[in-house]
Amino acid sequence: MIKRTKEELHEDLLKKIEELGRKPTFQEVRQDPAMADPNEYAYHYRSFSDAVDQVWQAYSFRKTEKEARARTEERRTVYPQAKKPVATMVPLKGTVPKTKWQPSPERIEELRQFYLDYFIENDTMPTFVEAEKAVKMTRRELSFMRSKFLLEKTYYIREATKITGKEYIDPWLEHNQNSIIANRMRREQEMLEKQLENTPIE
Repeated sequence: MIKRTKEELHEDLLKKIEELGRKPTFQEVRQDPAMADPNEYAYHYRSFSDAVDQVWQAYSFRKTEKEARARTEERRTVYPQAKKPVATMVPLKGTVPKTKWQPSPERIEELRQFYLDYFIENDTMPTFVEAEKAVKMTRRELSFMRSKFLLEKTYYIREATKITGKEYIDPWLEHNQNSIIANRMRREQEMLEKQLENTPIE
């Protein structure tokens, strides 16, 4: 059995998402003869669901970027940009440089609380598109939250445990468990193939 590369698995899953316009289920992928078995994703991703989440984020980001470019082109058509002057303004020496942008403390807490509530309710992190719809999160805010490590799953596992008392699976532990399962399945498959090769033809 030929194993597909991570890039091939990614492209197959991306095509399926584009076809459906949503995240495919385990059964939908398994029943698609053009796609690899869902369990094969565990070799390159933590699990099939993690693979779907990662490819869905890439799909959502690309879709958002296309829509943003389309809106920009539309604005350029309606409101043509004036020609830029040849000379540019140079700041005077001794001027105070602009401080690095960041959201207000209230806004940071609002975004943090949204991610925490979402994680407690769904046991997973929201995508950027979901955050954009729910709390009007911008890409600038996304970059800031990421730079402050406020989009780390381990952080929300710790915070959610404090609130709910529930035990959540640590991402690294989950990854190790899936790797062990994937390795065992691969060994069993190899043993089965060897047995079939050594079986005499009657």
